[in-house]
Amino acid sequence: MPIRWNALQVWKSLEEIEELVSKADVFLNEAKGKAREATRIPNLPSYIFGPLTFLIHNLETTKTHVAISRIQQRIPKDALEKEEQRAAQLTLE
Repeated sequence: MPIRWNALQVWKSLEEIEELVSKADVFLNEAKGKAREATRIPNLPSYIFGPLTFLIHNLETTKTHVAISRIQQRIPKDALEKEEQRAAQLTLE
């Protein structure tokens, strides 16, 4: 059964998203460092320390690359190959 959506467009969109996420990783790592520094502020109350550690946990467990990979794995390879061939033919014409 043929799919009714463009697998190649989805694949290219995911590649663009992954590129942006990779660029963001640098800033997310910097944010983790800043949050860790904030937890070492003297006399920090627990109602601030707790949310800061939760923030660090969220920054550490971001699994965006995994999510992108899982979506890519679900794209039917035969549909992707057909659309790549079709796109290559269009550029030759």
